[in-house]
Parts: sequence; structure tokens; C-alpha cells
Amino acid sequence: MPLHRTFRHFACVVACLGAAAGGACAESGLQGLFAPASGSPFSVGSRPGDVVVADINGDGALDVITANAGDGSIGVLLGDGGGAFRPAPGNAPRIGVPPHLIVVGDFNSDARLDLAASSHDSNEVFVLLGDGRGGFAPAPGSPVAAFAGVRAHNHGLAVADVNGDGTLDLTLGHQETGQVAVLLGDGKGRFATGPGSPLRLGRGFYPHALADVDGDGKIDLVAPDILGSAIVVALGDGRGGFSAAAGSPHHVKARPFHVLLEDLNRDGKMDIVATHDDIDNVDVLLGEGGGRFTVTGGFHAGGLTWKVAAVDLDGDDRKDLLLLGNGALRGSRGDGKGGFVSFGSPYPTPRDSWTFGVGDVNKDGRADVVFADLSTGRLTVLLHR
Repeated sequence: MPLHRTFRHFACVVACLGAAAGGACAESGLQGLFAPASGSPFSVGSRPGDVVVADINGDGALDVITANAGDGSIGVLLGDGGGAFRPAPGNAPRIGVPPHLIVVGDFNSDARLDLAASSHDSNEVFVLLGDGRGGFAPAPGSPVAAFAGVRAHNHGLAVADVNGDGTLDLTLGHQETGQVAVLLGDGKGRFATGPGSPLRLGRGFYPHALADVDGDGKIDLVAPDILGSAIVVALGDGRGGFSAAAGSPHHVKARPFHVLLEDLNRDGKMDIVATHDDIDNVDVLLGEGGGRFTVTGGFHAGGLTWKVAAVDLDGDDRKDLLLLGNGALRGSRGDGKGGFVSFGSPYPTPRDSWTFGVGDVNKDGRADVVFADLSTGRLTVLLHR
């Protein structure tokens, strides 16, 4: 462990021992670990929602993309590698509908990042190809139809190579029908519906995640079934199809909202963290291998939580959790075994900020946080001190 992180971790332990004796464990609170970057907040667009952190222009510094529902645009802010951001040159690309979720990847094999966006009230996916400088233009054939014959109500968009051909594919989740549409990429920026798509995998999904959870080298799907109070684990067949894993669905507390896939206990097996949209419980499902999971007791986040990310907050080389929701960014310290306890005082955020991006935006080796305010159209950048 680097010396400066060792010292910071020691200081945190000392502070917490003081707290046990009646003192304040300020170092363990997020307000002691994060501070706004110079110039933050940054203007980004009208009603920004989803946030993605990635190096869009290939200069080695992380940039930010936002889904601006107010004017149907995609906001692009280029980072300088020190925590400051400026708008990308040119006009913000528009997709014609309010974007809800966005993902990035190289869809046309030109070594430049492209993006895909979905809209809450559209059954199509909008694909934009990047020029490597922060600009984007519609891909051939975009938008791509994902569902037909159902009222649009979409809450999930994910990207991965689900059929193992070396090119990225997209999946879109439908909240009311429990269906997932699979759109296979051709490596040139075009997408087409996969065999048997859309697949009915549950009752009604919120944002899902893609990863290899059973260790067979094929991409699997994990989705929060908000209507079924369950986590659905569907194993991929390596051709774009998915089917229920043994033991799935896993029943959890009511209305699971968001899932995170991460190895929390360092056993080489993927675990699941699930938040809920109207209670402060966070469920933890530990992976057993082969796509099987054990539902643990989970923990209370201390407030409503929607988005969650895994980072090492205190420099002990264990996965901790950052949780955003209902006006606060909260932290939970991991014990390396899948257990979590509150990290201390939360960092206040706008009440209608529901998602965030994580990345080292100032190149100091620590994870920083970026979130948007729907009401003001501004982006806050918090640097991990």
C-alpha cells in the first residue's frame, strides 16, 4: 500500500477510536474524503440525468457525458486531467427524444469511443459514432428498434460482447414486460435484433448489468425485477441468448432498483449488490460459482439509495461502496467478506440527482465522483482527497 494511503488509513483508524470514546470520526465521513474540484459545478445542459465518465477524445484524461432530458441532447465535457472540464467543441449532439440512459464503447472498430442512448418513452436505441475529438454523429441505421407492440417504458441499457464475435452488442430492458432486447453489433456501427429477441426473463426490470458471473467466458445478465421483488440471473449461451441460472430468481426486499456486479470478498467469484427505490436497504448476494448466489442479510444505507459503485475509499485494499440517493452521497466500508458498515457522515447532493460516474479525473490514483443536478443543469465533480 502506498505510504500516503497507509498514513491516511492509520489516521482514519485513530479518528474512529476517538469516536468510540465520544469524539467525532470526521476522517471516516465522506465530507472529509471528498471536496469539489476547482470550478465545480460545471454547466452541462438542460435536465442532465445519467452520467458516464470515459476518455472520449483519447488524450489520457477522463471526460464526462450526460443525458440531457430537457433538450434531447448529449452533453460532452472534456477533462484536462486535473479535475477541470470544458464543453467539447461544436454543438451538443441531439437525438430528438429525451435521453435517459447512456453507455459508451467502440462500436465501429476505429479505436474511438462511440455512445448509445435509450429513452424512457421510446422502444429504440440511438447510436452515435465518435470522431475522437468529443463530437458525435448518428450511426448508419440509427435509431435501432428494440421492442414492438408494447408501450415504451424502458429502464435498462447495457453494453458487452454477448455473442463472442469480438464486437460490442447492446441490451435494452423493458420495465413492464420483463423483456430484454438483444441488439447485435456488426463492428461497423450497425445493430440488428438477435435471435429470439426480445427475451422474457422476469416480470419487470430496472437497470440491468452484463458480466461473466459463472466463469465460463460468456457474458451473463443480472437484472433487478422490481415487480417480482427479486434478482434475476440469466446465463448467456455465447450466441446472444440468455436463460435462467440455477436458483434464479433470488427473492430480495421489495422493489430492487439497481444492481452492481463486483467481487466483494476477493474469492474470484462475482457478487451482486442491489439497491431499492423506496427503502434504504441494500441487498448483498455472494457468488458461489456457476451462476449461483446466496442472499445475505445486507445492510441499511442510512437513506434511500439508487446508484451504487464499488471503490476503495480508505486505502485498505478492500472494496467499499459509494451510494447515491435522496440528497446524499453515502459510503459503506467493506470488511473484505461481503459485509458493510456506514462510512460516517454523507456528502450532501441535490435531491434529484439519481446517478453518478466514478473515475480518476485528476490522475492521482484515487476514484473521484461526478454527478449532475437535474434542476440546475450543472455537474458537480468531487475529488477524492
